[in-house]
Amino acid sequence: MALTYGSSPLTCPVRLLEDWIEAAGLEDGPLFRRIDRHGNILGRMTPQSARLIVKRCCESVGMPSEKYGAHSLRSGFCSTAAKAGKAEHQIMKQTRHKRSDSLQRYIQKVNLFDNNAASGIGL
Repeated sequence: MALTYGSSPLTCPVRLLEDWIEAAGLEDGPLFRRIDRHGNILGRMTPQSARLIVKRCCESVGMPSEKYGAHSLRSGFCSTAAKAGKAEHQIMKQTRHKRSDSLQRYIQKVNLFDNNAASGIGL
C-alpha cells in the first residue's frame, strides 16, 4: 500500500503519520496504539477503540454517532476516491480488496445526482 503526500500540511496523511511516529517514539511494533488518560502510549489499539474514536469524533461535530463506526473510514475513502474518478483497480490496490463486488459495497451512491436524467429538464 502506498501513502501519498496530501496538498495541505494540515490534512496530509504522510506528514501526520510521520508526526505521530516521532511523537510516540515508535521504532517497531504496531503503528496504532492505545493512549491512556495520562497520555502514556501503550500496546496495539483494538478494533473497539477505533470504533469509539470514530463515534466520539462524530459526536464532537454534531453528527449522529450511531450511524458511524470504524468501517465508515474505509467506506468514506472508497466513496471519495470513486467520486474523484479513481479507477476501481486503483481503489482496490489501496484498500486491498480482492473482489470488485466487495468494493462496491463500500462505495456509496456518490454519483447519484451526476448526470441524473431528472435534472435540468424543468421538473
